[in-house]
Amino acid sequence: MLQQNANLGWRDVKEILLRTAVKNDPNDTDWTTNGAGYHINNKYGFGYVNTDAAVKLAANWTNLPAETLVTMNTTASVNLAAGQSTL
Repeated sequence: MLQQNANLGWRDVKEILLRTAVKNDPNDTDWTTNGAGYHINNKYGFGYVNTDAAVKLAANWTNLPAETLVTMNTTASVNLAAGQSTL
């Protein structure tokens, strides 16, 4: 893949492998479809790596945008009346 496109980052490689993966045991009942529409299995992950498809997709791949890190302040003060449970 990197010989086809030396500009690939680690996230691009993961995405290409995910998109080109093939169910290696299509009769296994653990296959589900995740929220992004990809098949996934607890035993097999996304399936087997289809190297031919991955290299072909990498050749014309547009890199993903920069990773975004989002943080939140989850500290909050709560005044509870005496004897009240926090649950």
